[in-house]
Amino acid sequence: MSTMFVALLPSFYNFLIGPDGNGSDQLVFPFPVQMQIMSISAIPGIILAGVAFRMSSSYGSKLSGIILIAAGVRMVAGMIVEAS
Repeated sequence: MSTMFVALLPSFYNFLIGPDGNGSDQLVFPFPVQMQIMSISAIPGIILAGVAFRMSSSYGSKLSGIILIAAGVRMVAGMIVEAS
């Protein structure tokens, strides 16, 4: 889920700037589309990360802890790339 979120945001940005950097040919309202992207990928990714965190603290599974760390690193890296 976090990888999908990181992949969706730059593709949406590229759609907004258009092929020549002059903007999109279509009328787009970015806020609702960004909310849709977040509800499809970011929010479920955060919920899955919370479940993995709870499982790793209850059962002591190192694999779920590694998955949780990797998902967090991907989300933060995607947000840094998107912000710059």
